[in-house]
Amino acid sequence: MSAAAPIELTLDQVRAFRLDRQHLLSPASNAVAAASRLLGAQAQVHSAGVLQLRARCPAVTSAEVRAALFETRALVKMWTQRGTLHIVAACDLPPILALRDARMPARISTFVAQGLPAKKFRKVCDAIAEAIGDAHLSRRQIADLVCPQVGEWAREWVEQSWGSLLKSVSDPGYLCHGPTNATMGTFRRLDRWVPVERVDVEAGLAMFLDRYLEAFGPATEQDFAKFAGLPITTARALIERDRRKLVRVAFVGRAAWARMADADALRGATMPDDHLIVLPAFDPYLLAHADTAQFVAEKYRKLVSRQSGWISPVILRRGEVAGVWFHRPRGAGIEIDVRPFGRAEKGLRRRVADAAEALLAGLDRADRAEEAEAAGPA
Repeated sequence: MSAAAPIELTLDQVRAFRLDRQHLLSPASNAVAAASRLLGAQAQVHSAGVLQLRARCPAVTSAEVRAALFETRALVKMWTQRGTLHIVAACDLPPILALRDARMPARISTFVAQGLPAKKFRKVCDAIAEAIGDAHLSRRQIADLVCPQVGEWAREWVEQSWGSLLKSVSDPGYLCHGPTNATMGTFRRLDRWVPVERVDVEAGLAMFLDRYLEAFGPATEQDFAKFAGLPITTARALIERDRRKLVRVAFVGRAAWARMADADALRGATMPDDHLIVLPAFDPYLLAHADTAQFVAEKYRKLVSRQSGWISPVILRRGEVAGVWFHRPRGAGIEIDVRPFGRAEKGLRRRVADAAEALLAGLDRADRAEEAEAAGPA
């Protein structure tokens, strides 16, 4: 297969394939299906994660996501690829946990470099898993239980606001997010919350790569490494190991990989005329490839990928970023600020504002307040 000529595609075909696979041409059946196809909605800002699911299934609401997280437990909120918080489908935990296991040596090395020896790292992580048990606990509550066992030195590591140590707890009890307790988020052991099926790292990473290419392909080794948070050498080795299931693809001077099972779908992908949608902040469509020129012109890239890691809400036309949009509270409602790239045709701002208002309509009061507060610098 390595000697075979690559499949020649247009950029329109590639974008149409990705839009279709990510439920941006036709909706997913529910929040779980949307989250599963994406391998998770990025949820450092929870409301942004909800909106990413709504973009793929307009019937999704804050209440539905909350029920799936804390009642049916079909969704789980935890740190996954890139060490970033995501809302993931519980059925996808095997490859996700395998990815986390693969990244653990690098995580330990990072803590060692920051002054936490590997032995202490493992000791405090084990103590955290044991302390939580079956409870939902805040960072401070976890620290109050752990520090008497391992020493007060552990408090600063446990209570860090971005959870850099909590996100590294692995065996025997990975952590996931529980419901908010008063004004504080809580954490609990994943294995005491949902059934956790484990697969070995090699098999799990192969599953993760297959699922990534299913939704975000065609992609390069660099794209996959960025999305998963893996070293490029590991990404390259994974692709090489699965070459018999993959096919080379070429489009607008780029060479990439796709699943052999998707070859016909790629060739037949067509872009609907005048396809225009809005996507929320941190949308996975914008985060899955190292080469951002595939969907945004270089001169506009900094308007999309901004300071401090903020990824703007965008206007997507035929799979290409055609502008950004922002919103702010105004009286009892909201004001939508539409900023097209280049000259906007008549009616575009109204069309985008209507779509943005419809997207935001599914948020409850708490999520709407968070979204307004955490919208990032406009």
